[in-house]
Amino acid sequence: MKKVIFKMLKLVRLLIINYRKRKEKGESMLIPGVQSTFPHEKLKMFGCYFFALLKWAEKITGRNFNVDGIINLYEQAKRLKLISEDVFVHNPKELLNLFINSKLFTKVVDVLTPPKKDSVYIINLKKPGYNHFVLSVDGEVWDSLDPNRPAAKQYTVDSYRVIS
Repeated sequence: MKKVIFKMLKLVRLLIINYRKRKEKGESMLIPGVQSTFPHEKLKMFGCYFFALLKWAEKITGRNFNVDGIINLYEQAKRLKLISEDVFVHNPKELLNLFINSKLFTKVVDVLTPPKKDSVYIINLKKPGYNHFVLSVDGEVWDSLDPNRPAAKQYTVDSYRVIS
């Protein structure tokens, strides 16, 4: 148990150091594990779907999102009622459109089988009492929490959300 705790502390320390370096350079904050160390409490606790959509927007636009920009988008999305105070995403299509500053996306479809490998979609993961959302881009999964955390193995795929 001590080894696991030590490993986790070491990982958090590395994430914080990486986070500070990226912030100083003005680089994107959207790295795997960003949610674990993000300085906004609600986004840190409940922001997985928000971060997955934001990472998708980053892929589309090539824009690097910094901490202040991410928090501003959170506040804007709340005002527009696209998300709740606790970051529950009410309208993923419109939230993604907000992030890319366009009306490119028009619908959301939940499917039970994985879409094509060369596509982009959200994976809805579940374990008793929890949902977690990750992004799949061309078969590569991006997780706003540390994908190597022990709890990650406890989730099962509930559905795939295709936004088009």
